[in-house]
Formats: sequence, structure tokens, C-alpha cells
Amino acid sequence: MGSRLRNMIYQTALIFAYFFIYAVIGWICEVIYCSIPQKRFVNRGFLNGPYCPIYGVGAVVVIGMLTPWAKNPLAVFVVGIIVTSALEYFTSWAMEKLFHAKWWDYSDQKFNIHGRVCLKNSTLFGLLCLALMYLVHPLTRDLIALLSPLALEIAAAVVFVLMTADLVSSTLETINLTQKIKRVSAVVSEAAEELRARGVETKEQLAHRIAMDRENREAFLGSARDDLSQTLADIAGRLSEKAALRRYSHKRLLRAFPNMISHIDPASVKIYRETIRNRDYFKKLRKKQRRQHKASRS
Repeated sequence: MGSRLRNMIYQTALIFAYFFIYAVIGWICEVIYCSIPQKRFVNRGFLNGPYCPIYGVGAVVVIGMLTPWAKNPLAVFVVGIIVTSALEYFTSWAMEKLFHAKWWDYSDQKFNIHGRVCLKNSTLFGLLCLALMYLVHPLTRDLIALLSPLALEIAAAVVFVLMTADLVSSTLETINLTQKIKRVSAVVSEAAEELRARGVETKEQLAHRIAMDRENREAFLGSARDDLSQTLADIAGRLSEKAALRRYSHKRLLRAFPNMISHIDPASVKIYRETIRNRDYFKKLRKKQRRQHKASRS
């Protein structure tokens, strides 16, 4: 009984080790894939840490299901597409139900299913399954075999605790983001009459006008603002109230999922996103101006 329990603990730690390693590799792939087009670092994924659990789960499931077909690359490719696409679809659906938002949307891609999966990404996942089965996993398996059972179990336990804490924290932050979107909607509604007097009729127009301030930075930073710019500054200030500890997580989530569609109020997400961008942009601009001013005086 003791040896059976020890073996079960070791096998559980081994599976979790595979899950974690492939979650990290998946995060690296996602960061590269999304950061290059945007020309800046994008911390992808729902969690704060450098891992995407969906890749870890997908890899473990793929390895378990595709090992019997390991001698047939075509079967690995096709079944890999089916398994990973089903996982991505279910994850999208579950996150939408939990957080009332669609976190990614492939509706603009050809051959998509409800915007949750698309042929291009599924094909890429199929190719990744080939790389996983014939290149990555054999190497990973050999490296893990170098660890003693006790070392593996301790490492797996530590990582499990850290990832669980991250999951709880990220979930709470995402719930807070949902509440923040409601707050944005309420603040904009309170200012609706004043905004209409300034020529802003809809939330979409407001989001566009907030973004325009980055193009008109000299006027925005100047001492004399027009009435609309002053109103926008007041709204931005009210949106930032009691949110200092939440800013990074909100900003990271909105950057990680630029196509997120909130079912609560999509327009308010755009307003909040543009408000965060403006705050960061003008904060850097003011710092630059202060440095230039100091340099000119010295």
C-alpha cells in the first residue's frame, strides 16, 4: 500500500511538472506571437505569472491521447487539431460564462466557429502538437528523469501552491475589472448631460475623443484646456479613484486581451482602455518634460 501511494504521488507530481513546463512554453509562444506585431512586450494569459494553463492542459491531454498514434504523424496532426480546438472552444465558453466577457474573438478570421476557434490557429496548434510529440516532449521527459522523485515532488508542490495563489489573485482582479467596467458606465452616465452639451452623444464617441487627446498632447498638457478636455480630465480622475492597487492588473488584462468584448458594456471597456492609455502616455510625457526642463536649467 505504501509503495502504491508513493507511486501515485510521484505520477501526480510528474504530470503536474509536464503541465507547468508546457504552460510556460505556451506563454513564451503567446508572448512572441503577440508582442512582435505590437512592437512591445505583452504579458499574455489570464494569470499574472509567466504561464498559460490552457497550453499545459492541452499538452498533457495531447500527450495522453496521441501516444498510441505516435508512429503516425498525420494522425497526430489531425487529432491534435481536434483536441486543441475543442479545448480552446470550451475555455472561451467557460471564461465568457464566468466573467461575462468574450476574451478573444476570431470572427474576422475565415472558417471560425462562433469566433472562439479558427482554422488558422487550429492548424498552428496541429503543427505544435507535432513538435510536442517528436521534439519537445522527449527532451522534457529526459530532463525530468534527471531529478530524484523527492526533488520532483517538492518542486511540484511549491509550484502548485504559487500557481493556486496566482489563480485566486487573478480571479479576484478579473472580478474587480468587471466591477470597474460597471463603475465606468455609471460615471459616464452621470456626466451624460454635460458630455452632450460638449457634443459627445455616445460612449463610442467618448472613447474616440479620449484617444484623440494623445494626438493633441500640447493642448492637453497646456494650462488652458477647452471645456471638453476639462470634462474628460474630470471623468478620468473619477475613474482612478480607489483604484491605485488595481491599475497594473487591469492594464495587463486589457493589453493581454485587446479584443475582449464585455457583455456588460462593450463601450465602457473602450473608454476605460483609452483612459488607462492616456494616463500612462501623459505620465511619461510629463516626466520627459521635467527632465528636459532640468537639463535646460543646468
